[in-house]
Amino acid sequence: MLVTDGILDREVQPEYNLAVTATDAGSPPLTSVKVIPIAISDINDNPPTFMQNMVPAEAPRGYLVTKVVAVDADSGHNAWLSYRIIKATRPNVFMVDLHTGEIRTTRTFIEDDEPKHTIVVLVTDNGLESLSATATVSIMLGDGLPVLSELLEFADESQESDNLTLYLIIALSTVSSMFILLISGVFYFKLCRRGYHVTAPSNQETNKSTKRHPSANTNSASRNTLTQQ
Repeated sequence: MLVTDGILDREVQPEYNLAVTATDAGSPPLTSVKVIPIAISDINDNPPTFMQNMVPAEAPRGYLVTKVVAVDADSGHNAWLSYRIIKATRPNVFMVDLHTGEIRTTRTFIEDDEPKHTIVVLVTDNGLESLSATATVSIMLGDGLPVLSELLEFADESQESDNLTLYLIIALSTVSSMFILLISGVFYFKLCRRGYHVTAPSNQETNKSTKRHPSANTNSASRNTLTQQ
């Protein structure tokens, strides 16, 4: 009969191999050895925990640390999500992308920075009465961890995307300004033409009046001549 003489923990050691020896009472005694494998069954004795995100202590600015992912069961613009940091162990060390939820470093780490950082990310939907949720992210600084070039390249692509967005905004602003100037010019030209057409008949009326006055004077002169005769 096998009995335990202590507490077994599957998370510490999941299995054992016991060697059992049986010996008879003969002369000379004979023995036999049997190896018995024992697997420890699991019980629900551990609560769930979140994995801590490790980032190299030598990570440069813009280094991708992790990504917060949220889902919304709604559809359309109601399911559009935006992320922002509402609490951090030390401000201005990490940033979160407004649309993707990617968390990146905003600067290089210094000696005064804590080895462990905790940030709280708020995600909000785009509904008329927006709903939100929060996620807590733990980040550990690790000395000697390699700086992955893939994450740096990804950061460079993100920076290029931001620059492209800025250029597009400038281009659209320029085109819009030129379009407004063009419309203003056309409108001003039409106003000038309309003013010309309104003024022209007045000049014609003036000319007609001028032509009528000499006729009246001529008739008056004729009547005076007849009277004298």
